[in-house]
Amino acid sequence: VDSTGRGKGTHTLTSSAGTLTLSEDVEIRPFPPPTPRRMMIEGDWELVAATGAYVGLEAHGKIHGKIYATVDRVKDPPEITFVRDGNAE
Repeated sequence: VDSTGRGKGTHTLTSSAGTLTLSEDVEIRPFPPPTPRRMMIEGDWELVAATGAYVGLEAHGKIHGKIYATVDRVKDPPEITFVRDGNAE
């Protein structure tokens, strides 16, 4: 039984210096099978917009990388942990 899924979306990270908007395309897998209380997320992310002090990042090319995340539904409320890996081109 294949219980994986795909997800696409954006996250906007905001600070007093400006914002970064990241687009993500990920695969979502339950962990551990067969009765998951957690999910593992892995896929690609890309910087699609920047404001304020971050505007130069977009002007020098896009940032590409991998995204990894876990969703812990054991906790109430559920907790999501993201790790993004990448570099500027």
